[in-house]
Amino acid sequence: MLFSQPIQKCYTGYTADFAKRLLHHNSGQYRFSKKGRPWELVRLFLCEDKKAVMLLEKRVKARGAKRF
Repeated sequence: MLFSQPIQKCYTGYTADFAKRLLHHNSGQYRFSKKGRPWELVRLFLCEDKKAVMLLEKRVKARGAKRF
């Protein structure tokens, strides 16, 4: 879970390579995250498999990342 101070938004997603993904978000390669730079890590979840990750991401997005 990432947070952008400039736009006061959270970003929730999954990846196998967190460091690389964070670099991409902060380099402006993604349209949504470009305007929110710099992004900072606020929470990291480790899951055993992709199914668990997808369920967790769905739950976080349903509740709202800021409340989670």
